[in-house]
Parts: sequence; C-alpha cells; structure tokens
Amino acid sequence: MKKGFTLVELLAVIIILGILSLIAGTTVTTFLKKGKTDLYNQQLKNVELACKNWGSENSDLIEEKFDSYNSIIVTIGYLQDKGYIDDNIKNVKDNKKINQNDIFIIITKSSTSKKYDYELLDEGFEDMKTNTNSFVFEIQEEA
Repeated sequence: MKKGFTLVELLAVIIILGILSLIAGTTVTTFLKKGKTDLYNQQLKNVELACKNWGSENSDLIEEKFDSYNSIIVTIGYLQDKGYIDDNIKNVKDNKKINQNDIFIIITKSSTSKKYDYELLDEGFEDMKTNTNSFVFEIQEEA
C-alpha cells in the first residue's frame, strides 16, 4: 500500500485552492474599493456640513458679499483655518493630505427665498477663481 498523494490529486488540490483564492481576492479588493469610496463621500459631506455651519454663523458677512457678487466660494483651507474642519484630512484615494484649495464650496443665494444653495466641488478651483462674479474666501498665501 502506497503512502502519500498522486500527482493528479496534488494538482487538483492546487487548482481548487487557486480558484478559491481568486474568488476571495476579487471580493476583498471590491470591498476595499467600496470602503474607500464611501469614506471619501463621507468626508465630502463633512466638508459641506462645515461650510453650512460656517455660513449660519457668518450670515451677516455672507449677505454683505452677496450685495456685490452672485456667488461665494469657500475653500477647505479657509474652513480649516477657522476651525470648522480638521487640518489633517487625507484623500483616501491616494492617501495624501488634501491641499487647502483642492476642495471648495460654492454658495449661491436662492432667488425666491433667504435660502442658500451649497455646491461642493473637488476639482477645477483655479478655473472658478477667475470668475469675477464670485467672492473667494480662502487662505491668503504669505508673500
């Protein structure tokens, strides 16, 4: 009587283990990507909430700026400087610290009521800064 496994039995086990690891690896990768996306979306919601809190506490300043401008832009750096957002927010997509001008919120006043509309954007800020109808609240770079 022989002890041990035949080559065919060993190959069958290796193939089964390979298939199982392929299925498990794909599932784990999918869950990790979904988790990062969910965390990023939650961070964006927190930034928007911080902007709304800032807006409610500074409504007089906002009203003053709306007399001259169609919209107000608030950068994440400005909110960090004023203490509404943690300074060490990282972009979960690339695990780097978020630049002060990477995310910004455009505040527009509703034409029918005293309500403000908040739109959060996470790209294209340099293009928005050139819009002359917007007032930008941002951290001023020291010269």
